[in-house]
Amino acid sequence: MRKRPITVTVDPNLLDYAEAKVASGEAKSVSSVVNDALAQQAARDRAATTAWRKAVERAKADPEAYELGRRRAARLMEILNGG
Repeated sequence: MRKRPITVTVDPNLLDYAEAKVASGEAKSVSSVVNDALAQQAARDRAATTAWRKAVERAKADPEAYELGRRRAARLMEILNGG
């Protein structure tokens, strides 16, 4: 896949980290550090989504567990919304 240039603003400490990786030879460029970090986050997000979907399918196979999970999720939403 062809890479595309973008402009981003990062916290100074994160830029220092990326530049140190380049200076030490651990990374080819600051861009590669950012690209690797985004790729790792995307992989974690995909893994979390897969795990969530599998958990939902297991719960659907057990109506009692499904209802318990639904009630717990509803209660957490109440708490998060100040209830």
